[in-house]
Amino acid sequence: MLNRAVPKAHEREFIRRELDRHLPLQQLAQTARQLGHEPVAWLRSDDEYVSVCGRCSARVYTRLGPRTVEDGEALTERCQDEDT
Repeated sequence: MLNRAVPKAHEREFIRRELDRHLPLQQLAQTARQLGHEPVAWLRSDDEYVSVCGRCSARVYTRLGPRTVEDGEALTERCQDEDT
């Protein structure tokens, strides 16, 4: 959720841009789930996002934009608490 006023003339553009940001986050969450992780809600600061596994606290980090960065053990390692 964002608490920001958006001029009426730019509402559609703003919503489209936010929806376009959502797709890469869904893909990262799916990658983490394939390794047994259970990502929780994303925290955001500008173009940077972070989520953690609700089971083992493994992290997923991304910076979206011209130079996308994706990192975190939830994208490369199996969940340590997958069977709990």
